[in-house]
Order: sequence, then structure tokens, then C-alpha cells
Amino acid sequence: MSYGECLSVHLCVVMDIFSRGDVICQKRADSDLLYAYFFGHCDMAPAMQKILCNLEKHDLSDQMKSTLRKAATHNTRTPMLFVLLFGLWCGVKIEGCPMRSEKFVAVLDRECVKMVTGEYVNINDFVTNVLTEYLI
Repeated sequence: MSYGECLSVHLCVVMDIFSRGDVICQKRADSDLLYAYFFGHCDMAPAMQKILCNLEKHDLSDQMKSTLRKAATHNTRTPMLFVLLFGLWCGVKIEGCPMRSEKFVAVLDRECVKMVTGEYVNINDFVTNVLTEYLI
């Protein structure tokens, strides 16, 4: 077998592995809406609207409400994921988006308390840590 043929076979194997990974991720996203939101498999706009409407009922400062509105309509995913997690922590029910386990509920509570008390200095770290906990 020539080098070119060998390389072609290896490339086909690698592409097959990536294709199988995509299928696995899509199956999980189809069965887990929160996972689908985390990894961009579905539009977050309806969830953002529901969360913002529900958060209006909470006693939040005008600055906090304004910040959450900006984050919910941001053009990148991290601020929107923060609003999603914050909304879930505040008790907003997103249809088709059940909390995975009591462990995750406890993790979300712990991490959100850290966020609002200033233990996190940015939302990137917060979102990354919560997503990691959700996946493991």
C-alpha cells in the first residue's frame, strides 16, 4: 500500500469517527433540551423571552434587569447561557428542559450563589464550570 493510499484510509477512518460523534451529540441534543441549548442545537430566543418575562416578577434592580436583557439578546452564546442558568436557578420553568438530577440542582445553586456574591469575576468561568458539572 502506498503512502497516499494509507493516508486516504486513515483520513476515511478519522472522518467516520467524527461523523459518529456528530450523530451521538445530535441524539443527546434531541433528548435533552438543556444540552441542546448548551451546544447550539436549537434557538434560545424563546427561552430567553420566557426567562426575561419571569424575571420581571422578581425584585431585581433596574440595572440588573437591564444587564440581563442585554445578555439575553447578545450575539454570543455565553451571556445567553448565563441568563438561561440564572433563570433556571430562579425557578423559571422551561418546557422540555428538566433539571437532570438533584446533584445538578445543588451544583447550580452553589455556583449561582458564588456568582451573585462575587466569587466569580466573569461569566465565562461561571458558564464553563456549570456546563462541565452538567456533563459529568
